[in-house]
Amino acid sequence: MSEKIPFLSIVVASRNDNHGGNLIQRMQIFINGLAAQCEQHQLDAELVIVEWNPPDAKPKLHDALVWPQNLKYLKTRIIEVSPGIHQTFVHAESLPLFQMIGKNAGIRRAKGEFILATNIDVLFSDELISFIAQKKPGRGKIYRIDRDDVDAGVPADAPVDGQLAYCREHIIRINRRLYTQSVHEKWDPVSFFKDYVVLFFHKTYRRLFFGEPYLHLNASGDFTLMSREDWVSLRGYPEFEIYSLHLDSIFCYAAFYSGMQEIVLGDPMHLYHIEHSLGSGATPGLGSKLLNDALIRKGLTSLRYRDLIMYVDRIRVKQKPVTFNAESWGLSAFNLPEQQVR
Repeated sequence: MSEKIPFLSIVVASRNDNHGGNLIQRMQIFINGLAAQCEQHQLDAELVIVEWNPPDAKPKLHDALVWPQNLKYLKTRIIEVSPGIHQTFVHAESLPLFQMIGKNAGIRRAKGEFILATNIDVLFSDELISFIAQKKPGRGKIYRIDRDDVDAGVPADAPVDGQLAYCREHIIRINRRLYTQSVHEKWDPVSFFKDYVVLFFHKTYRRLFFGEPYLHLNASGDFTLMSREDWVSLRGYPEFEIYSLHLDSIFCYAAFYSGMQEIVLGDPMHLYHIEHSLGSGATPGLGSKLLNDALIRKGLTSLRYRDLIMYVDRIRVKQKPVTFNAESWGLSAFNLPEQQVR
């Protein structure tokens, strides 16, 4: 008897290294919320966790997390990328997780008709899960959404309804198509002009003279939803062996110039991101400075905005499906061990 194909695969990459602070707690909130919503909305789904380079001194994710029981609609698979494979990459000593390559490994092995690449510290609004459960997403489209950052105090033991209520009341930052705005910080016109007005005019110039679209690139690594066929045709995210900044943006442009339509999901659909420690990710302001300082200390490289523009121009000129990876993308040459959580 053939195995039933899930409608949705949710793909994340992680390791038990406390990245960003309270990682296991944030991940537990994500897993519990997703499991409850799949049951509530009867969303036939699988969660694909790529455990990249698990630390020797810590329990593996299967043992570190508590797994919801008696689930009918959500199955969980853990795919391991060993430290030995990790060591084959440039900067392996300084960068313990190659996030986009890890996600590609999960995308390549995902079974769902549609695949959502996301991260381990988010919650989805019920309206968003309902939209997916009703099988409204279509092929030839790339789905994006605004991200609301919420403070780290999301109650871990509360039911998902209570957690979502907390998120709605504790938003600290909103990430829209063209800007990021802190909710409680005093508005600084100088910083706003430098960060967003200049960028807006730059994008307007490129739109007028190059036909470049206003794609929703803000926090695109936290929510990119496409059909499995479309992911495969593009061979996933660019597998550059660097810090993952802007790699998700390059992918969005590659999808658009390959003929896929961008759909931005709006209210009442929301994505809530649980705040992590400053410097552990691309947080605006001081967080970005701390991250850049850390990358410099470790001798790591990442794409700058002008590098992104260079790649966008290359994609635009070709005006055809553009792939950055070989046919062996997603570590397909490796037989990665897999464990199904029961």
